[in-house]
Amino acid sequence: MKDKPRNIFRLIFDSVFNLKDYSGFLKMSGGRVFVYSLCMVLLTYVVTFIIPTAGILPAIYKIDRQTVDENVPYFEIRGGRFYIAEDVEYADEAGTLLIYATSKNPVSMEQAREVLRGYMQGFVISSESLLIKNLNQIQEFNFASMSEFAFTREDVYPLLPAVKVFVVAIYLFAAAAYVGAYFIGWVVCALLGFIVNSFAKAPVGFKEIFYLSAFGRTAPIILKMISFMLFANGLHFTLFYALFVLYIVFALISVRADSAVPTVEDGTEIN
Repeated sequence: MKDKPRNIFRLIFDSVFNLKDYSGFLKMSGGRVFVYSLCMVLLTYVVTFIIPTAGILPAIYKIDRQTVDENVPYFEIRGGRFYIAEDVEYADEAGTLLIYATSKNPVSMEQAREVLRGYMQGFVISSESLLIKNLNQIQEFNFASMSEFAFTREDVYPLLPAVKVFVVAIYLFAAAAYVGAYFIGWVVCALLGFIVNSFAKAPVGFKEIFYLSAFGRTAPIILKMISFMLFANGLHFTLFYALFVLYIVFALISVRADSAVPTVEDGTEIN
């Protein structure tokens, strides 16, 4: 018998809180399980990528030569050093992105962390280096390695159309990466579930465990998104998989218990 149709929100709720009814997910068709997984990918993509960068795409599409002239002081990278006519500090309205540029003094990694504290993404440009923050990671690029490279504000103008295309391409690439990472993680979780079931002995095959894994991942994914929003950092992978194993254990127990209950449908008399 097929499972009674449930909307995406009900499925998410049941995946997280209704552990005793995991056996009911096995009554769903493979197509519905796949659509549920795509919805989880979309939710993750929106919460952890689209929302944090919501102000970037519109801002870039508004940029033209006049905008650059009015808002960006003259700057140049020449001889392995960065120079800008006056310091710049820009933060988007959402408070997720900061751009800070100065050529007065070098900025250390520790100073960059302090400047970028509270921002998910950011750029700190000093006379000697470019520091880029993405979530809680900061990378440093020294201009000394670019001693033969020269770039000024005037060189920005021809690049403006290409920058807009490049940013759109980044969003599309990120979407594809999210889908790929999600389904790779789904396979890893299914393999973990298969190992767990070698001890749980639930009467299911790999396909059923694959289905159960799609729902068993829901709580870890939601917790990961909450962690990302509150601390600008995702859930550590060990905690993610530990929580998934806990859910798949309860799922397999639910399936085993449900299979042990006699029903009218299988022709067994119920006393």
